[in-house]
Amino acid sequence: MSDESPKAPVSTNFIFVDRRNTGRGKSSSNRQKLLKRIKDSIRNAKPEDIDAGGVHKGGSAHGANSYTNPVKVARHALNEPTLSYDHNSGEREIVLIGNDTWLKGDEFPLAKSGKGRGGRGSGNGPGESGEDDFIINISRSEFYDVFFEDCELPDLKENHEKDLPEHVMQRAGFQKIGNPGQLSVIRSFKHSLARRLALTHDSREELEDLEAELVVLMSDNAEHESTDAWAIHVQKVTTRIAELKQKIGAVGLYEDVDLRYRKSERVQVKASDAVLAMIMDISGSMDEEKKRMARKFFTLQYAFIAKKYPQTDLIFIAHTDEAEEMTEEDFFTTRKSGGTVVSPAWALLHKIIKERYDADQTNIYVSYAGDGDNWDSDNKEVIAEIEESGFLSKVRHVVYVQVGESFASGYGSGPSLWNVMKSISSNSNSKLMVIKIGEESQVFDAFKVIYKKRGTKK
Repeated sequence: MSDESPKAPVSTNFIFVDRRNTGRGKSSSNRQKLLKRIKDSIRNAKPEDIDAGGVHKGGSAHGANSYTNPVKVARHALNEPTLSYDHNSGEREIVLIGNDTWLKGDEFPLAKSGKGRGGRGSGNGPGESGEDDFIINISRSEFYDVFFEDCELPDLKENHEKDLPEHVMQRAGFQKIGNPGQLSVIRSFKHSLARRLALTHDSREELEDLEAELVVLMSDNAEHESTDAWAIHVQKVTTRIAELKQKIGAVGLYEDVDLRYRKSERVQVKASDAVLAMIMDISGSMDEEKKRMARKFFTLQYAFIAKKYPQTDLIFIAHTDEAEEMTEEDFFTTRKSGGTVVSPAWALLHKIIKERYDADQTNIYVSYAGDGDNWDSDNKEVIAEIEESGFLSKVRHVVYVQVGESFASGYGSGPSLWNVMKSISSNSNSKLMVIKIGEESQVFDAFKVIYKKRGTKK
């Protein structure tokens, strides 16, 4: 017999990892079924961090699949349909295993509130049950898909959307060879003038000196006119002057080396389907709470517009009594002291649109957020910039959002900015809409008021 003890059986564990590429929230049919069943809960949800990362990141596909938005779902939304016997008819025979206490007809004592089954009936407040609701985390994109279902962009005349040119011919300076139709006369003349000045520089300096000397000689002619030396010198200077003039005149007006032709090249351009321009008052009265309301509304706007127009540019214009274009970070963090004048911001936006975009090829949307503060004397300028300058003809839709506490009027006794914008709205044929947001929880409802569906399009 062997002295060796028997070996213990070897225990082996196997771990299987499923590495199939299944997109979260997209390819999973089970999740899509879940989202379909809790659609009402998602539609009524108001995610607190919808603007996390700013307007661009919060409203775009970037990071949109992170599950950071909790949604409270009622338990009855997940009830499964089942088949059961009608308790009022038919006969049933059931066997209760292990029952040696209860007989047919006995009554069961019910547990008091707060006892049994984890506190069923204890609730979290009046009329609430501790087991009625639960939380599901959804991504921004899932929230947007449901939240925007009953929303639509205003039913206005649409500009060209998808037939934007991918390449255009742009000026690219000048070249020395080209066809006569591309000849730039002004540029060619400048090169010709520079060449002629360079070639005749010494001759012109000598000519200038000789002409000055001849003036001196001729002024002294009475004194030296009988002198042969004087006459010979005058003749010599006059002859040299004539030679220099002939030499300078012999330089041609244009040479082949002077000619310049306009050059064009085919370049790829960024085809922006749409532009969302955001204007905001950043004066001292716009505190962080008001800016957060504005940022949430802007984020929802950008997400909604970007669903229809994936290539959407963003413009950020901030103002106190002066307006300037900013980065998104500065737009929401900068606060300046001073008065509030609104019209320069609209004038700056109009200038940017005319310089950067073709209003016939780009769908331009504008949104303004402020607390209604403005000088009364500037309200007339606001009307002129928005209504009388042709601004509204270049844009698809404008939204004026008044956040926080409303100002009864501006600096003076005239109509408030709210009343001015409301007046423009009534004359704009639905191109400009106005709305007030008193607190952060009203942002989602305000968005629905602006972009709710208004019936079937004709």
